[in-house]
Amino acid sequence: MKKYVVLKLNPIILLLITFLLVAFFCPATAQTPEKPIELIFAHAETPGTPTNTCHEMYAKRIEEATNGRVKIIMYPAESLVKMKDTYVAVEQGITDLGWTAIAFEPGRFLLTEVCYLPFTKFGSSAEINTRVMNDLLDTIPEIQQEFSSVKLLFIAGQEDNCIASRKPVRTLEDLKGYKLRSGGIVAQKVASILGAVPIGMAMSEYYDAASKGVIDGSFSCTDQIDSHNLHHVLPHWTRVPMGHSTVIQIMNKEKWESLPIDIQEQIMSVSGLGEALRQAEFRFGAEAIKNRETLMERDKRIITFYDLTHDELLRWKEQVKPIWNEWVKEMEEKGLPGQKVLDKDIELFEKYTGVKID
Repeated sequence: MKKYVVLKLNPIILLLITFLLVAFFCPATAQTPEKPIELIFAHAETPGTPTNTCHEMYAKRIEEATNGRVKIIMYPAESLVKMKDTYVAVEQGITDLGWTAIAFEPGRFLLTEVCYLPFTKFGSSAEINTRVMNDLLDTIPEIQQEFSSVKLLFIAGQEDNCIASRKPVRTLEDLKGYKLRSGGIVAQKVASILGAVPIGMAMSEYYDAASKGVIDGSFSCTDQIDSHNLHHVLPHWTRVPMGHSTVIQIMNKEKWESLPIDIQEQIMSVSGLGEALRQAEFRFGAEAIKNRETLMERDKRIITFYDLTHDELLRWKEQVKPIWNEWVKEMEEKGLPGQKVLDKDIELFEKYTGVKID
């Protein structure tokens, strides 16, 4: 007859064994999903405009690149901060992300404003201007220093400015006494040299200003046609190499440094030169041109573009070129490498286009 030994276990030991068996054989319970990091993105563009669409696509790319660990909360149309206050708002953490033009910070981006010097480029595109600005940023430490108070996610050159006006501008005489919206210190000096009266104002203001005659014209690029309906109030555009605007996508520095390294890397994987070029194509490329033409035809407000005659172009060049030396002198007096930056700006344009500047 078989005998069985019965072990009597302490209840506490029995409970511990049971717990270990359950933990070993049962799958681990699902962890609570990580709450995404929310970043506020404030900008001035109105929903439905091409530039606003660029912002929305960029935000989506960040969310996808971070696998949903970052969520972008959008505040468009100056609903959180005015465009002219965006840089400071990002510095102070009022918004985590911001998009603005350097022209709204006079005196802050002294070397970067080389982009506004006239006749340093001829017939340039947003793509070329973006490549030039990125190369300048990469090779000139003093330009890098101008953005040291924020995290610069990307910098983009826009297409060359035209003179958008209420009446045709074909000669220097046509500009005499003209009230011309001009963004940035350099652009305002150029307007004065041309005989115009420079007026600074936010982009959101100048449709009304043009319609009421507060301004007669503006240094403008073509994406402002559909972003601000300029074809309704400024129907004459003169193509003349008056420099170009530069825009920046920035982030609060403390917020950036608080992000995990892998998230920083994921954000930068959809930022930098690649994103700047994507936005340049979206806002100024062939499809964008076609969309503007459709818009103008729909509204029955067609813009007329003018090119100066060769002799007239030389007159304009002779009039404004002295500002190159003035700008260099001013930079050098501040201890900044103005001549180096101007020479590099022209060298890069020639590199990308094969067009010689003299």
